[in-house]
Amino acid sequence: SASAKKKENRWEERRAFMRLDVHVSIRHRSLDASELEKNNFNVDQYSVTKNLSAGGLVFASPEQLKVGSVVELEIELPQDKTTIRCHAKTVRITESKEKGNFDISLCFLDLSGADRSKLSQFIREEIS
Repeated sequence: SASAKKKENRWEERRAFMRLDVHVSIRHRSLDASELEKNNFNVDQYSVTKNLSAGGLVFASPEQLKVGSVVELEIELPQDKTTIRCHAKTVRITESKEKGNFDISLCFLDLSGADRSKLSQFIREEIS
């Protein structure tokens, strides 16, 4: 519908950072105590991003994190084997098109200026 399209465009305009559909390896670790117990303190989980920006990312996971939960994150940028480490907050969870998975949307909390620049540069290079 026209109103849905208009709303979608407005959402895109609100984004502070360019978003790229790209598969980048990540490691994430929930810092939520109940999540840690549920996983028997086997805290490191590995996944691949569905999209990435200098403000956050989306990845697929069989585990449903809680909205608001904080994760420790490592992002492996392939072009120069850079590992970016930061904390991120779970801002949205939706059922994935892949059966049994969830799309987890994270917003970076403490990404350094240098790491944000590396991410932005990676995204610009992938787009061009």
